[in-house]
Amino acid sequence: MGAPVFMLQEFEKLFSLSAFRDSYSRTRISETPLQDLQGNYLLQAYVFSYISKFMMQDLVPDILSLIRCRGLISKNEADGAFKVVEAELGLIYDMLYTKAPLIYSRAGIILRCISSLLSVTAFITFQVKIDKHDYSTTDIAITYLLFAAAVFLELYAFLCLVLSDWTMIWLTDEGGNALTGAIYSLIRKLTRSERWSRSISQYNLISSSIKSEPPRCLKLLGIDEMMWQMHVNQKDLNVGLRGLIFEHLREKAQKIKEDFNVVDKNVRSKIIGQRGDGVLEREGLLLDYNWCTTEVEFSRSILVWHLATEIC
Repeated sequence: MGAPVFMLQEFEKLFSLSAFRDSYSRTRISETPLQDLQGNYLLQAYVFSYISKFMMQDLVPDILSLIRCRGLISKNEADGAFKVVEAELGLIYDMLYTKAPLIYSRAGIILRCISSLLSVTAFITFQVKIDKHDYSTTDIAITYLLFAAAVFLELYAFLCLVLSDWTMIWLTDEGGNALTGAIYSLIRKLTRSERWSRSISQYNLISSSIKSEPPRCLKLLGIDEMMWQMHVNQKDLNVGLRGLIFEHLREKAQKIKEDFNVVDKNVRSKIIGQRGDGVLEREGLLLDYNWCTTEVEFSRSILVWHLATEIC
């Protein structure tokens, strides 16, 4: 077992952060010292967001990506690892559901500048070229109101652009001088470090299924939607639960380190595709329950585990 462990350690030395950056053309991260822990978490989140993009497409990560993931678990504590995942989920959300890939690109910044310039040009043209005596006071007031709204939207978009995680990543990437360091520190003071409420919404499917239909009068008043919210509970993710989850992942990472079979694509696919079958296998129940947990669609697997958790 010593030889595989030694070879994996040599892999980690060989594939430094710069080598990993070359594997993903858009992951441009420098190796300059980070200014704080939050920047370190954000930097790691940016790297792992590209690994997650492949996994979300049911693609098996390569050995290098698996080593980097194991490094995240082995070199961080539970609190730090969760903060990395929080930042990563925010970046992935921006990639999937917003215009971030365009806005934070060179073309997006150019278009933003053109849009702001056109708004300023229109306002100057209205002030200089338009004879306001030809229009009523109401029309003039509405025009100024529209210009004010346009300026507000441009200012808001600019603030969102400057105070975003993507700007922080760019400053970290291009950092190393006093100017970027000062801008980084200023933006860090203006942004929140808390990314979520540390609570999870849990919908009780069993109680909502056996609940009778609300009266028709409540539907007309729109109160029926509020009644469905009674089946949703907010559960705090306490420190003990975070530690339990992280310890499980750390044990799994240790097994990956000691198992040289991770070079096999099928083994890596099994590692990332587990849906609780590891627990069933440990308890000797996998053959009895794999028909409803691992050999079904992912959505149905979630439903089965939800019911099992509520009942048991």
